[in-house]
Amino acid sequence: MIRRSPTRIELKLDDIQEYDAMRREQESRKEQQTENRNSTEPWAPVVPKTKQEIIHERIGYVPQPRMT
Repeated sequence: MIRRSPTRIELKLDDIQEYDAMRREQESRKEQQTENRNSTEPWAPVVPKTKQEIIHERIGYVPQPRMT
């Protein structure tokens, strides 16, 4: 099998600036979400999730009720 030679990847100043802007925007959105959660229900109890629920949430699985 013939392998191709490695491709050079160049990082330009515009790319770095775009990345920084995108990262700042994501951080501000995350802060706003946490502020909104804290301001609406500061007394809400935290219910721990089971390991299976965490896995389902991570992979995007939504269990459907069985119809028998």
